[in-house]
Amino acid sequence: MQLLDIDIDIEKVAYSFYSVLFFPQIYASSYLTALYLKQFAPTVKKIYVIGKYGIVEELKLQGFEVLWAQDHKELSMEAKEFANLETDDDIGAVVRFYLFGEI
Repeated sequence: MQLLDIDIDIEKVAYSFYSVLFFPQIYASSYLTALYLKQFAPTVKKIYVIGKYGIVEELKLQGFEVLWAQDHKELSMEAKEFANLETDDDIGAVVRFYLFGEI
């Protein structure tokens, strides 16, 4: 399994480009995440998502098979519970996606 540990502060990135961005050039972070995975992790076909529905839809639109934590009632798991979760060998990535202030 390829592990990608990406921690990007989208808000800081957006503010750094504020003076050159115009409305048609603004993209949702869920869309950019899906494109990033498609381009830089091409062997990943199935993704386990902990987060909101928007990222699930974007990943599906990019052709990924998605398992959503909310479907399994696992949105509020403790680290110990997550560590003991049975795994699916076909899952190539885990995406934890949240909105600012939801941590």
